[in-house]
Amino acid sequence: MYGSVKQFYAYLAGHGEGSATNNLQSNILRTWDIFPWDTGGWDDYPAQHRVIHDESTDLRETVACSCNSAYTIRAARILKDIAKTLELDADVAAYDQDIELFSQALQEHAWDPKSQYFSYVLHNEEGKPTGHLHTDDGINYNMGMDGVMPVIAGVCDEEQQQLFLSRLKSSEHFWTPIGITLVDRQAPYYKPDGYCNGAVWMPHQWFFWKTALDLGDVELAHRIGRTALDLWKKEVETSYFCFEHFIVQSERGAGWHQFSGLTSPVVNWFNSYHVLGKLTTGFDTWVEKQEWDADYTKLDATIRVSANAKQSIVLVNLDERYEYQATWNQAPIEITKLDSGTLQVLLPSKAEAGELAIARA
Repeated sequence: MYGSVKQFYAYLAGHGEGSATNNLQSNILRTWDIFPWDTGGWDDYPAQHRVIHDESTDLRETVACSCNSAYTIRAARILKDIAKTLELDADVAAYDQDIELFSQALQEHAWDPKSQYFSYVLHNEEGKPTGHLHTDDGINYNMGMDGVMPVIAGVCDEEQQQLFLSRLKSSEHFWTPIGITLVDRQAPYYKPDGYCNGAVWMPHQWFFWKTALDLGDVELAHRIGRTALDLWKKEVETSYFCFEHFIVQSERGAGWHQFSGLTSPVVNWFNSYHVLGKLTTGFDTWVEKQEWDADYTKLDATIRVSANAKQSIVLVNLDERYEYQATWNQAPIEITKLDSGTLQVLLPSKAEAGELAIARA
């Protein structure tokens, strides 16, 4: 399987035969040649809509968004962990090179210090970056999820990271009573009842939930997961439909009513918070081994944390009737029981690899 995924990654990163994803001098990836109608699964995302439906010219040849590069960097980090486990040193080095190249491209060409968002980047006919996509009023067109998606890839510096996490949690920006919406509510092009603009989608939130686990943001991680499960439960009990997305204005499901493919994040959240014998981590925490006892009152796990993660959160579901204590490399560490009964474990800051043990107190 690794070989197949590596080949898919190579194509997206511009290395595969026939790939034109990295044909701009900025090294910011573009996938318009593969998916001419979409970049991140958001049909009416304002910046994307502007690029595709511009009345005077088709901008897709010379404009690149930020999320394609962010997703590719995240994929490179995941594959790098696999390559480490398989002792494929050359592959590890190649992924490191890509991570550095695409991260630098985003910081150098996509970051807009005025709006404090990563941008859709404009290029001339030779492929040289010339600036950022703005509205006619001079406002950055990427005040939305594409503009903050580099945080999931470990691209951001500390200031950018904290800014994006605070915006995701802020009801003045992305947070709504039903979860994270796709466009900043402060943007002049935000609307509360669009298909993606003004809606909450489970898959996009899942990326930020996993990232919150990596970065030790207890509040954001739990809020995303709990809100999503409560919202899904309420809608299914009311309509018995598996809707595509949820409208901020009405707080109800909408779109195609049998879109089961978009429910996998919900299933994953349910497993993470309610199913016995589940160990959940962020993107940058690699579980090498896990052993549970028969009655789910004890866990021993070997875990490797990449340098990109901070005080990572690990979620563990043991028999909730008991109290537990946890150790990391035989030293006591903090453990909290959530309202779902899930144990929330904070690994030590800058942890690299070690043994996690949880047992009844």
